[in-house]
Amino acid sequence: MIPVFKVRDNGLPLANHTDRNTNDRWWLSEFGQDEKEKAYFMSGTGGNKIVAIPKLELVVVLTSTYYNGGMESHNQTTKLMDEYIVPEIKKIKK
Repeated sequence: MIPVFKVRDNGLPLANHTDRNTNDRWWLSEFGQDEKEKAYFMSGTGGNKIVAIPKLELVVVLTSTYYNGGMESHNQTTKLMDEYIVPEIKKIKK
């Protein structure tokens, strides 16, 4: 469990790496399709991800064993967030 205040405290970008910002192991990005939602996430080997989307009051933990997949493993879990999880949660929250 990570306290909400800890996520908020770590929400300010400290450095810019390509198209994403990072702060103390949390990456800042957006997930979804048409109207993307701002998110904090951690990413690990094989495409494992922990994603927090404050606006949706959502935390998602994705586990994967695609260890030799390189960036494809990360792209796979990002696709799950973008195309399935976030759109479905937004439907529920309406």
